Amino acid sequence: MTKLIANVGRYRAKLALIERDLVSGKNVVALPAALAQSLRQASKRRLDISAEIAGDVDL
Repeated sequence: MTKLIANVGRYRAKLALIERDLVSGKNVVALPAALAQSLRQASKRRLDISAEIAGDVDL
């Protein structure tokens, strides 16, 4: 858990850069077809956001 907390700031910084690029229209390209299909399939699955996370988590 400590490792996860230590990395939160770094991930927030990366997400802020991505958000800035998206808002300004920079570095925006279409998703690869396989990734787009995977995201569509994943969006159909129900997600319990209150479920406890067990094991290691890669962000």
